[in-house]
Amino acid sequence: MTSNKSKPLKKRNYIIAVVVIIIVCVIGTVIYMSQQKDSTTVVENKQPITSTSNSLPDNSSRNKKLIIGSQDIKVTLVEYGDFKCPLCTKFSQSTEKQIRKEYVDSGKINIEYKTLPIIADDSKVAAEAAYCANDQQKFTEFHDAVYDYMWNNYYRNGDYSIESKNLFTQQKLSEIASGAGIDGSRITQCLQAGTNKSLVEADIQSAKTAGITGTPTFLIGSQKVSGSQPFSIFKPLIDSKLK
Repeated sequence: MTSNKSKPLKKRNYIIAVVVIIIVCVIGTVIYMSQQKDSTTVVENKQPITSTSNSLPDNSSRNKKLIIGSQDIKVTLVEYGDFKCPLCTKFSQSTEKQIRKEYVDSGKINIEYKTLPIIADDSKVAAEAAYCANDQQKFTEFHDAVYDYMWNNYYRNGDYSIESKNLFTQQKLSEIASGAGIDGSRITQCLQAGTNKSLVEADIQSAKTAGITGTPTFLIGSQKVSGSQPFSIFKPLIDSKLK
């Protein structure tokens, strides 16, 4: 038989248990809300920092680009090329000269050259050498010298057998560079050290991302032009970007 004295005791214990549960729930809720507030604050703080960082000019990245013309130009014609490519060589001797005369020399646009060495293994050596020349601020001179060499000695005469031969050795590239007023010994040292291999690989990866598989290929904004096309193809595309 249950004692009447035990009933108030059980009732008091029940009330205490309920109060304890309520207190635990309140404390848990406070801790959870505090954690959620801290997490939100971290996310909000990251955004201004990221935005500020992205707004700063990346001089190191800009100076690594292979640019023909002035660096700070709003309109850029991007060319993916291979120094051993016959059509790239033909373009350099024809349409590119017109583009440079009308648009680049006047400061209206610049040309960004991206290396896509796909013709042969030594194409990649020439691509690296281009970045080595760029380290000396002599990319344009290197670009013109190599393509002039290929045109004058091989492709103008229809000798395409050179594509399968190991032409672009370190010594040959040093010689070509030296003839254009570039320090050839520094080109050799740069190639031996493999200084710019990652930059060439980055160009190759960007071509894959853009779905580019052949040379020469050009990008003018969202427009893509394939092959060594005449000046009449490029002119309206460039003019539309300058409006």
